[in-house]
Parts: sequence; structure tokens; C-alpha cells
Amino acid sequence: MKKTIFALILIFALSLCLAAQEVTVREVSGRVEIQLAGQSWKTLSKGDVVPVAATISTGFQSRAVLLSPRATIVVQPLTRLTIDQLQDEGASNQTSLSLRTGRITAAVKKNETEPTRFQVRSPIATAAVRGTEFTFNGFQLQVTDGLVAFSSDGGRIVTVPVGASSEMQDGGIPQEVVDAIVEAVSVDPSAAIDTIIPLLDNLGFIDFSIDDLIVTIQ
Repeated sequence: MKKTIFALILIFALSLCLAAQEVTVREVSGRVEIQLAGQSWKTLSKGDVVPVAATISTGFQSRAVLLSPRATIVVQPLTRLTIDQLQDEGASNQTSLSLRTGRITAAVKKNETEPTRFQVRSPIATAAVRGTEFTFNGFQLQVTDGLVAFSSDGGRIVTVPVGASSEMQDGGIPQEVVDAIVEAVSVDPSAAIDTIIPLLDNLGFIDFSIDDLIVTIQ
């Protein structure tokens, strides 16, 4: 009897862990497909479960809405998105997605007692949030609510507030940094360096290289 009860408890606990590592499909329109790890592509339907390591692909004029315990993710047309990590166990909440191409819109639930870590990576940039809403296409970011830490693969970071947008340029430099630098140089070229450093600090831009600045302006 005791063994039976223990087995039931173990099965229940394992089911909770598995449920914490998947999302469900709330809405599908047009042609949307899913590819599980090591398998071929198949049609994605409303109510399907999307596990970790699965990739979702949307066609022309197609989209999918995904629900996780901490976020709602809208996969826009002509997008390919991979679920890298989904963890929701007590105080440990981590979602990591890879955006190979296309655009997504994400609304992340705010939780004052349990921080939610949600990030979307592309080949050139990463958008990381803790309770916010944003749209990201791999290099352009638009923030609807909250704050987003926008970084390049080289570790350069800007904080993008609500209502603002940012675009990662060649070399991993956000557009607003380039604009501020160009304006500073045009106003007083002789004092450009002294002006640029405070501008970078105000923009929240760290780990900056003057070599990157020279390449960008040229």
C-alpha cells in the first residue's frame, strides 16, 4: 500500500515537472508547422503542446499564439522560433527562446515576489526582460511596457524603456548610440570623446569600444 502511494506521488510530481517545461497553442491561423528535436515537420494546431527544443515555423500571412505560465508569445508571419528553455519551479523562472528569422511579440507577466527571466536571442542580439511587453525581430526592438535590456553578442547593453525602440547596427551597436555619437561629433569635433562618454553612461551603454565607434561612423 505504501509503495503504491509513493508511486502515485512520484508520478504526480513528475507530471508537474513536465508541465512546467512546455507551452500550449492558444491560436493558429494560416500555415504553422512544428518540428520536434530529431523529427520531421508537422502541422501545428490549436491546443497542441510545444515542448522544449521544438521549433515553430509560420508561413506567409500566418501566425501562432503560445501560452506559458509566465508569458503570451505571438509568433508573427514568416518566423522561425525555437524553445530553448522553459522552467517554472517556485522562485526559479527562466524562459529562453531563439529567433532565427522573423518577428515575435511577447507579453511577460510581472511578479513582484518571484522575478521572471525571459530572453529572446537572435544571431546578432538578445532582448532580456523581467515583466514587460515587446516586439523583436532579431535586430529591431519596440517596447510596449516595462524595460528591456537589449544587448549584442559582444555584451554591449542598452536599457530600452516603455514607448521606445532600438535597432542593433553592424558591429553590435544600437542605433540610438550611433545617433548620439554623430550629433556630438557634429556639434564639437574637438571635444567629441569627452562628450561621448557621458552620453554612453546616460544611455546605459556599457562595455563600449572606441574601435567600434570609428568603424560605425566610417
